[in-house]
Amino acid sequence: MGATQLTALRSLSQPVILAGQLYAAQSYVDDIANDYQTDLISIVNQTATTLATNISQLTATEHALFYQQAGQVYRRTGDGQATQLTQTSHKIVSFAPAPDGTKIVFAVLVSDAEAFNTVSDRPQVRHYTKRRYKADGVGFIDEQRHFEVHEATIAGETRRLLTTDLPVQVADTTSERALLIAQTTTEDADELRSALQLLEFGTGDITPIVAEVAEVHEATIAPDRRQVLFIANDAQYPNRRVASLYHFDGEATTIAFDQEELLEGPDSDIVVQNQTRHVRWLDNDTWLFETGFHGHTRVYQGSATTNQLLLDTPQYLQDFAISKGTVILAQQDTAHPSQLLALDLATQATQIVFDANATLQFPRAEKYVFSSEDGSPVDGWFLAAQSEGPAPVVLYVHGGPHGAYGDAFFWEFQRFTEAGYNVVFTNPHGSTTYGQDFINAVVNHYGEQDFRDVIAGLDVALQRFGEYIDANQQIIIGGSYGGFMTTWAIGHTSRFEAAISQRPVTEWLHLTGASDIGYNFVQDEMGANPYTPAGREELIKRSPITYAAQVKTPLLMLHGEYDLRTPIAQTEMYYTAIKTLTDTPVEMVRFPQAWHGVSRNGLPNLRETRLTVMFDWLQKTLA
Repeated sequence: MGATQLTALRSLSQPVILAGQLYAAQSYVDDIANDYQTDLISIVNQTATTLATNISQLTATEHALFYQQAGQVYRRTGDGQATQLTQTSHKIVSFAPAPDGTKIVFAVLVSDAEAFNTVSDRPQVRHYTKRRYKADGVGFIDEQRHFEVHEATIAGETRRLLTTDLPVQVADTTSERALLIAQTTTEDADELRSALQLLEFGTGDITPIVAEVAEVHEATIAPDRRQVLFIANDAQYPNRRVASLYHFDGEATTIAFDQEELLEGPDSDIVVQNQTRHVRWLDNDTWLFETGFHGHTRVYQGSATTNQLLLDTPQYLQDFAISKGTVILAQQDTAHPSQLLALDLATQATQIVFDANATLQFPRAEKYVFSSEDGSPVDGWFLAAQSEGPAPVVLYVHGGPHGAYGDAFFWEFQRFTEAGYNVVFTNPHGSTTYGQDFINAVVNHYGEQDFRDVIAGLDVALQRFGEYIDANQQIIIGGSYGGFMTTWAIGHTSRFEAAISQRPVTEWLHLTGASDIGYNFVQDEMGANPYTPAGREELIKRSPITYAAQVKTPLLMLHGEYDLRTPIAQTEMYYTAIKTLTDTPVEMVRFPQAWHGVSRNGLPNLRETRLTVMFDWLQKTLA
């Protein structure tokens, strides 16, 4: 079987229904532009027709479709008439249409700052006074920026409703008021906080629904225009608190669901357009929401008194829409990149309504469960090499550490199997979709039970799938936290024949001041203050670079030169240490114009090149 190029894949998201007609956003790689393209498509009899290109944030009311295109918001009716609603030179960060479809409310970022990578004949200096002054994938933050909230009607009238110095998002709106998610602390704060607010159009008054929590993620207004559902997390555990579903009945707020994790699901490397909502109203009394559970996604029907599980299958849901007793699910699993399913709420039966990748076939990963050292179950998956006879095995460690692998499609894993490698991936302690205690287990204990979990998961795979595996050719690969785990592992064991670290953390002291999230992340995750003698001692002990002299495993290091999350110096320092202290083969590959997410949303040519680099290096190293 030949290599499946990234350009062959289609990703579906943001399904919507207007007057019984199904629409969705379909994303793919534009090979000529070396970028990602998202089209608005209509689907009839499992056939898609493109209606508009270069769109994002597709949503709908009973009366029209709404989406962003070329930096502006458009309204499109069922007869195909498209009307531009905004005329702004500023970046629209969010918008929401009123239920009657006659207007939208949108928020813009007003900034004169040059882009992170701007080249000028007469460059200007940058001044900063706040601790958080940069963001990966964005660049430097303009301290003079502000945000505005505007209203735009289909009649062409626009008015400004609010100006604020702190970030604000429009979560939802009615004809009378807008629901806002507003940041309440500056970039100087130890932790960012946000509030959920109602902005009255007539008076301009702002009423808080939730005065301040750690973070509000999304919110939606009921058809009765009084109730609100929202997803948020409190400040109990900074950086790692599980989000819950809250219900505001017009007077008081209660927790509607907190038994499983909201907003969390298995990682996928083919998602281009992010999910718009994880909770939607069915009527004034009931709603649907999704959760992450043990590496896959569940769907529940909820109310003020009950929560009923509707769908629990090995899959990852990218979004969903509701219409007259039917739920349209944008779904993927380990063997299938993306398709739309129809779920009948009465019978709970599902059927495929559109397959964006009908001509492609991929092997399915086999899930297995093993015991951690404390007896708790840990999930693992095995994806067999598409080759004859025993093949090398790759142990792939996910990032985060508060992320998860699972029942989702991973193009990179499929490419490894096509190249003749088995792939083992696990969710060690610290992973999401298993609850707060499982997440907390890694905090202050990086490189302990989590390290032993990933090794145990590989050992179990060697036993269960031994007929497929050449046990003499074991490889460890990981990115971000997975890069930390890779460099940590080769400093503590010599069992691997090869290792590939990507955008790793190798030295915690440097990360504290250099990363866009460094200070808060290191404090919260490592439990050590790098600006005290005791804290420095602890962080040095927890840094993979401390054990560089013990490394005997040949190592390939990959890093993006724009990375502001784990800056490229993390790789440079470790590379230099290996070169200086050992004669172990080590190679560094730098990716220009690449942020931290180069493997998920980086330039398509670099994503393809990245795999070629790894395959070529492994072939040479394992020969």
